[in-house]
Amino acid sequence: MSHLPSPQPQSTDRADSRVGVVLAWLAILGVVGFVAVRVWLMSHDPRMEEAGGDVTLQMASRTAVGYHVLTQSLGKDAVPPGRLRETTASVVAQAHTPRQQLQAVAVIGEILGAPAALDELERARGQVHSKELRANADALQTIYTSGADKITCDQATDLTKNLGWPGQLATTFGAPDDNPVRSKVLRAALRALTAAIGIEILIGLGLLAGLALLTIAIIRGIDGKLRPAYRPTTTPCAKSPAIPATRA
Repeated sequence: MSHLPSPQPQSTDRADSRVGVVLAWLAILGVVGFVAVRVWLMSHDPRMEEAGGDVTLQMASRTAVGYHVLTQSLGKDAVPPGRLRETTASVVAQAHTPRQQLQAVAVIGEILGAPAALDELERARGQVHSKELRANADALQTIYTSGADKITCDQATDLTKNLGWPGQLATTFGAPDDNPVRSKVLRAALRALTAAIGIEILIGLGLLAGLALLTIAIIRGIDGKLRPAYRPTTTPCAKSPAIPATRA
């Protein structure tokens, strides 16, 4: 009498495989959930919101001033005043804190002139309450009333320290473009403008490339030349061994 072959432990292997898949998905969902909660908490942190707003305002300010410097090199009548006011309005719209509003004053003074800067400074003074920012507002008042050479070295240092690049821009108001400090400030603005233009060009090229690939995929799909990379494989069923007949 021959012995029957022992059955393969397929059910156990399948159960282990399913447990592994479930654990993998739980790990993925846990990581995604942790990242989502972390991002949500950081986005609602006032310090992070102010830091993000500062970066956005700095880029907008440098781009606006770089645009102004570029148009000035083409001639004073190259851009209508209305377009310049729109440029400064986009900067003011992103100034939400008192510090950012003072930064916007420096940008307005550079692009639209001292009278417009003083008007914006008058509106911003109502939101300025800290001692340091009030001193910065007074320094800006002196710059756009009497000139940047009328402020002290300590006031200029405080403007650069508290307002960053816009503060440094304000301290060079009215200085010739070949002034070393002003030349450095304007070069930073032109670099920001170049970077902004480059990013827009890359985005445009990416959209065009995506549209071209989509068009090619649709045409090849209509012609039947686009075949899916995934091809399911069929596993032949294993034949069960023949059971020999037994005699009584």
